[in-house]
Amino acid sequence: MEHPKVDGRTADIGEPVTYVDERGRARAALITAVWDAGSPATSPTPAINLVIVAEDVKRNDECGRQMERRTSIPHQSMQTAPGNYWVK
Repeated sequence: MEHPKVDGRTADIGEPVTYVDERGRARAALITAVWDAGSPATSPTPAINLVIVAEDVKRNDECGRQMERRTSIPHQSMQTAPGNYWVK
């Protein structure tokens, strides 16, 4: 399945992106799901799910630093708030 283009590129599962959190901090993330919801190919992907590494150094287990998930995160071009969006 071809995913919609964002900034002239497709958004694909497993692709690294930058997630800007609710505090405006840029964090490295990986796409885990793409929600295109039948949007036109010229519009950005309405939302993605992603995974980020926990910032709290105390959140470790036998596999290393724990991960956090974020769901239904819009592209920067579709978000009016100063955070909680993704960009490439």
